[in-house]
Amino acid sequence: MRLKDNVIAQARTRQGWTQEHLASVAGVSTRTIQRVEASGIASADTAQALCAVLDLSFAEIELPKQEFLKQDSTKVISISPPMLVCLVFVGGVMGFTLAQFL
Repeated sequence: MRLKDNVIAQARTRQGWTQEHLASVAGVSTRTIQRVEASGIASADTAQALCAVLDLSFAEIELPKQEFLKQDSTKVISISPPMLVCLVFVGGVMGFTLAQFL
């Protein structure tokens, strides 16, 4: 699930806890806390554990669907011209090969 920006880090620092301490009381790894705070992505189980120990609700941490979609729609994927030519060539070869067997 996607989380609101910095909500976990802010709640953790309000408690005066380190990432290591939060990980320990939530029953997850320190790396999980680092990943959640950096990316804003957590499994439902991790989010539930964090809510429990930080005294937060899902509504306080979960990024609304509209915001999630708005953030994702702003990402742009660029493909270099040589890569595009390669993809078109491979697609053409695959299409030609499959057409022979149909």
